[in-house]
Parts: sequence; C-alpha cells; structure tokens
Amino acid sequence: MSGCAKNIPDVVKKPPQGQVSCYQNINALKVLDKKSFDVYKKQFDKINELYVFYNKQKSQLDSESAEIIKLEVNSKLMVVCSRVRNAVFNVMNQQASELDKL
Repeated sequence: MSGCAKNIPDVVKKPPQGQVSCYQNINALKVLDKKSFDVYKKQFDKINELYVFYNKQKSQLDSESAEIIKLEVNSKLMVVCSRVRNAVFNVMNQQASELDKL
C-alpha cells in the first residue's frame, strides 16, 4: 500500500496502541499459559477469517450492512483482546500469590 509513497502516512507506520498491547499480551500468554494461548489463538484465527470474508464481500454490500459487519468484527476483536489481557493478569496474579507464600 505504501511501497511507492515517499511519505508514509502515520496510519500505515503505526498500528493502534490497542492492537499493539493485544499483540504483546497474546505473545506473553504464549509463554505464561500455553493452554489459554491456544484457546485465544483459535478465536483470533476465526476473527481473521471474518475480516477476510468482510474484505471480499464489502463491495457487494450496501454501506450500512458493511458498517454493521465491520463493527461486529471489531467488537469481537476487542472482546478477545480483553480476555487475553485478563488471562495474562490472572497468571501474573497467581505468580505474585506464590511469592507471598515464601
């Protein structure tokens, strides 16, 4: 998209902070709790499939339908990111509790 552009727009340079922290959390969860990581990875994979479907079909949809689908998919992404953030917090909280027992 920006390969030929001399000035790359900030939108292309930097993903939204929420996506960055979600990515960091899922990577942390991969190390901290592999079982939970696998569960959430499947959810992210499904969301990615929906994004691909949306991008292929959006030209065939009226603008309101396209907007609703996009909002729903983005909403699901935020929900899964919240679940991941919570899972990381729980693992870290358990680790802190273990330290308290020393």
